[in-house]
Amino acid sequence: MGKRGPAIEVQSVWLSTVLELEAMGLAFSSDVEALRCFCEAVVQHKRACALLARSSVLVKGPNGYLVKNPALQIQRDTAMTIRTFAQEFGLTPSARTSIRLNEAGAKAANPGGDNPYADTGS
Repeated sequence: MGKRGPAIEVQSVWLSTVLELEAMGLAFSSDVEALRCFCEAVVQHKRACALLARSSVLVKGPNGYLVKNPALQIQRDTAMTIRTFAQEFGLTPSARTSIRLNEAGAKAANPGGDNPYADTGS
Protein backbone atom coordinates (compact mmCIF):
# COMPACT_ATOMS: atom_id res chain seq x y z
CA MET A 1 0.00 0.00 0.00
CA GLY A 2 2.85 2.37 0.64
CA LYS A 3 2.28 5.83 2.08
CA ARG A 4 -0.75 6.60 -0.06
CA GLY A 5 -3.86 7.58 1.85
CA PRO A 6 -7.15 5.74 1.55
CA ALA A 7 -8.71 8.43 -0.65
CA ILE A 8 -5.92 8.14 -3.22
CA GLU A 9 -6.14 4.34 -3.16
CA VAL A 10 -9.93 4.47 -3.64
CA GLN A 11 -9.47 6.93 -6.50
CA SER A 12 -6.98 4.58 -8.16
CA VAL A 13 -9.41 1.64 -7.93
CA TRP A 14 -12.20 3.95 -9.13
CA LEU A 15 -10.31 5.03 -12.24
CA SER A 16 -9.30 1.53 -13.28
CA THR A 17 -12.81 0.19 -12.64
CA VAL A 18 -14.50 3.01 -14.56
CA LEU A 19 -12.17 2.39 -17.51
CA GLU A 20 -13.16 -1.27 -17.48
CA LEU A 21 -16.87 -0.46 -17.21
CA GLU A 22 -16.60 2.06 -20.03
CA ALA A 23 -14.87 -0.49 -22.24
CA MET A 24 -17.77 -2.89 -21.62
CA GLY A 25 -20.36 -0.16 -22.17
CA LEU A 26 -21.56 -0.51 -18.57
CA ALA A 27 -20.55 2.84 -17.03
CA PHE A 28 -23.58 4.82 -15.86
CA SER A 29 -23.71 7.90 -13.64
CA SER A 30 -26.58 6.36 -11.67
CA ASP A 31 -24.12 3.78 -10.30
CA VAL A 32 -21.79 6.29 -8.62
CA GLU A 33 -22.62 5.37 -5.01
CA ALA A 34 -22.52 1.62 -5.61
CA LEU A 35 -19.21 1.99 -7.43
CA ARG A 36 -17.82 4.05 -4.54
CA CYS A 37 -18.77 1.26 -2.11
CA PHE A 38 -17.08 -1.30 -4.36
CA CYS A 39 -13.88 0.76 -4.56
CA GLU A 40 -13.77 1.35 -0.81
CA ALA A 41 -14.23 -2.36 -0.18
CA VAL A 42 -11.35 -3.19 -2.54
CA VAL A 43 -9.04 -0.83 -0.64
CA GLN A 44 -10.14 -2.17 2.76
CA HIS A 45 -9.62 -5.74 1.55
CA LYS A 46 -6.09 -4.92 0.36
CA ARG A 47 -5.31 -3.30 3.70
CA ALA A 48 -6.64 -6.27 5.68
CA CYS A 49 -4.56 -8.63 3.52
CA ALA A 50 -1.46 -6.51 4.05
CA LEU A 51 -2.05 -6.48 7.81
CA LEU A 52 -2.49 -10.25 7.87
CA ALA A 53 0.70 -10.70 5.86
CA ARG A 54 2.58 -8.92 8.67
CA SER A 55 0.84 -10.66 11.56
CA SER A 56 -0.64 -13.97 12.55
CA VAL A 57 -4.15 -15.34 12.17
CA LEU A 58 -4.15 -15.64 15.95
CA VAL A 59 -3.41 -12.65 18.19
CA LYS A 60 -3.54 -12.04 21.91
CA GLY A 61 -6.98 -10.98 23.04
CA PRO A 62 -7.87 -8.71 25.98
CA ASN A 63 -7.70 -11.70 28.37
CA GLY A 64 -4.24 -12.65 27.14
CA TYR A 65 -5.54 -15.72 25.31
CA LEU A 66 -5.08 -16.26 21.61
CA VAL A 67 -8.07 -15.17 19.53
CA LYS A 68 -8.77 -14.95 15.84
CA ASN A 69 -7.20 -11.87 14.29
CA PRO A 70 -10.02 -9.32 13.68
CA ALA A 71 -8.45 -8.53 10.31
CA LEU A 72 -9.67 -11.95 9.13
CA GLN A 73 -13.28 -10.85 9.55
CA ILE A 74 -12.59 -7.58 7.71
CA GLN A 75 -10.90 -9.53 4.92
CA ARG A 76 -13.84 -11.94 4.63
CA ASP A 77 -16.52 -9.24 4.82
CA THR A 78 -14.88 -7.02 2.23
CA ALA A 79 -14.28 -10.01 -0.08
CA MET A 80 -18.03 -10.73 0.02
CA THR A 81 -18.83 -7.07 -0.64
CA ILE A 82 -16.40 -6.98 -3.55
CA ARG A 83 -17.84 -10.15 -5.05
CA THR A 84 -21.41 -8.90 -4.74
CA PHE A 85 -20.70 -5.54 -6.34
CA ALA A 86 -18.41 -7.07 -8.97
CA GLN A 87 -21.23 -9.36 -10.06
CA GLU A 88 -23.64 -6.42 -10.21
CA PHE A 89 -21.22 -4.44 -12.38
CA GLY A 90 -20.38 -7.33 -14.71
CA LEU A 91 -16.83 -7.61 -13.38
CA THR A 92 -16.77 -11.36 -12.82
CA PRO A 93 -16.44 -14.07 -15.48
CA SER A 94 -19.94 -15.41 -14.79
CA ALA A 95 -21.48 -11.94 -14.89
CA ARG A 96 -19.76 -11.17 -18.21
CA THR A 97 -21.01 -14.46 -19.63
CA SER A 98 -24.54 -13.57 -18.57
CA ILE A 99 -24.25 -10.11 -20.15
CA ARG A 100 -22.99 -11.61 -23.41
CA LEU A 101 -25.83 -14.15 -23.45
CA ASN A 102 -28.38 -11.38 -22.83
CA GLU A 103 -26.85 -9.26 -25.61
CA ALA A 104 -26.87 -12.22 -28.01
CA GLY A 105 -30.51 -12.91 -27.19
CA ALA A 106 -31.41 -9.27 -27.71
CA LYS A 107 -29.63 -9.24 -31.09
CA ALA A 108 -31.39 -12.41 -32.15
CA ALA A 109 -34.74 -10.92 -31.13
CA ASN A 110 -33.85 -7.65 -32.89
CA PRO A 111 -31.71 -8.50 -35.96
CA GLY A 112 -32.03 -4.93 -37.25
CA GLY A 113 -29.82 -3.67 -34.43
CA ASP A 114 -30.86 -0.29 -33.04
CA ASN A 115 -33.92 -0.05 -35.24
CA PRO A 116 -36.66 -2.26 -33.76
CA TYR A 117 -38.73 -1.68 -36.92
CA ALA A 118 -36.03 -2.74 -39.41
CA ASP A 119 -37.66 -6.03 -40.42
CA THR A 120 -41.29 -4.94 -40.35
CA GLY A 121 -41.44 -3.96 -44.00
CA SER A 122 -42.58 -0.44 -43.13
